[in-house]
Amino acid sequence: GLDVLITNKMLSELVMGMISVSKTLGSVCYTLVVAISNSFRPAQLKLYTENNMAGLANSLCNSMRITGAISAIVIGGFFSCGKNFLQLWIPSQDINTIFTLSMIVLASDIVTGVVNPLYYVFTLTKKLKIPCMITIAMGAVNVVSMFFLIRYTRLAALAVVLTTMVLNLLHFVDTPLYAAYCLGVSARIFYKPI
Repeated sequence: GLDVLITNKMLSELVMGMISVSKTLGSVCYTLVVAISNSFRPAQLKLYTENNMAGLANSLCNSMRITGAISAIVIGGFFSCGKNFLQLWIPSQDINTIFTLSMIVLASDIVTGVVNPLYYVFTLTKKLKIPCMITIAMGAVNVVSMFFLIRYTRLAALAVVLTTMVLNLLHFVDTPLYAAYCLGVSARIFYKPI
């Protein structure tokens, strides 16, 4: 009994450590995408204050293309060199599992970097209520989904990162639609860069 409890605790700590490494990589890469996206904000604020919605939509599309390209480069680079990087960074660990978890985290956090510039629209237009409600709802669904997948399946660490990935991919739908609604422009404008 005690041996099984100690083994389960050690396994749980190992899994959480692998998730932590994967999430750290995702956070660092996402910070890069956010920094690039934020560099467009002063010009976008100026366009918004001038009531130039067409110019603002164009600026948002340009920033989406750039953040999307950076996201693609990050994911492509990690896909091709990630195992070597992990072997240098954390030798003697389960590199294959950490690489798989990291790719899922990057797909979850970085792929949606293309829509990151659109989040600023909600701040500009002071229409933050719906995005906040969506974030809270998605967080609750994420926790409940993780609980059920960890408890009733053998996904273990994959359950943690897969539920987040699936929910983050919904931002390809809700963010462009609501940003277009807030600006009074066609949603098709924002789907072209995606």
